[in-house]
Amino acid sequence: MEGLLTVQRAAELLVDHPQTLYKARRLPHVRTLGGSVRLDPNALATWLRGRGGANDAKQRTERRGRRVQDATGGTVKIEHAKIDPRTLRVFTGVYVFSGLFKFTVTENNGKLYVQYPPFGEQALELLAESDSRFFTTSQPFVIEFQREADGSIKKAKARNGPEDLEGEKISDTR
Repeated sequence: MEGLLTVQRAAELLVDHPQTLYKARRLPHVRTLGGSVRLDPNALATWLRGRGGANDAKQRTERRGRRVQDATGGTVKIEHAKIDPRTLRVFTGVYVFSGLFKFTVTENNGKLYVQYPPFGEQALELLAESDSRFFTTSQPFVIEFQREADGSIKKAKARNGPEDLEGEKISDTR
């Protein structure tokens, strides 16, 4: 079951209510032996694209001000890590993961973006989960940058759906 998302985590990433996912028709899922529902991030992304969900998730994020409903129907603010925009440049660069996949991380107007051709032509905004871990809302992608003793970034770990990838920064893009 490694690499699968709980319904709660998927709902947080999609900025939606978990019940919306439970009620969704033809949502690809797996049931654990204990009866819990788990979602494959790649299958979820494909399902969302088929119903225009990536754009819907982005619009809900903007409209709700990064808020989600909790299990009781109340609204809870998702706390993204607050990072000084001047420090984001340390993350920018070209990274190669598993010797095959090339990701470009850029900074624009105090926001971090990732460009990876399979995600599409447009760069996706990376949202901070901590001071070194970022995620996207439209793809099941998480990247964690690894700081060196001098504060520089030379390596990163990424999770793209069920895949765990080790990466190296091969150039800066400042």
